[in-house]
Amino acid sequence: MRMTPTTAGRGLRICPPATRARSTKARRGHAPPLSPKLDEATSRYTRMTPTDPIDGGMMPSWLFQVLGWIPAVVFPTATGLQLLQILRRKCSDGVSIPAWCLFATANISLFVYTEKYTELESILGTLGTAGLNLCIVAAALRYRRSPGRPDGAQSEKLA
Repeated sequence: MRMTPTTAGRGLRICPPATRARSTKARRGHAPPLSPKLDEATSRYTRMTPTDPIDGGMMPSWLFQVLGWIPAVVFPTATGLQLLQILRRKCSDGVSIPAWCLFATANISLFVYTEKYTELESILGTLGTAGLNLCIVAAALRYRRSPGRPDGAQSEKLA
């Protein structure tokens, strides 16, 4: 018996000697299920599509669409809730400004990386969230407490 990694990275699969050669050998002209596909005309790898096989089966296109909308709704909603809390309390105690700047940077980078510039799920899930992240940074800067003032009063600007 030989242990081989599974295609989905979920651990090791034990292959009996008789099936080992068959299960690890790729058919001619076919890429392994989770690897990018080589476009022979351009010699470039393309991304997987919703109809590509996953673990020997097919992912239904409706499931692929639902999985795309979940982060497009959850991430902006969670970020918006944090922003509302800062605005209602007019206090940004416990809010890490560098962390929210990094979240915005990561979301913008993810938008560019996924190359789905016209899909609403991608725009809302990444750029929408990045915009809200920057709103949190602005609100945190606006409502942060001045050092040495325990009551949270804003420092007055000198005229």
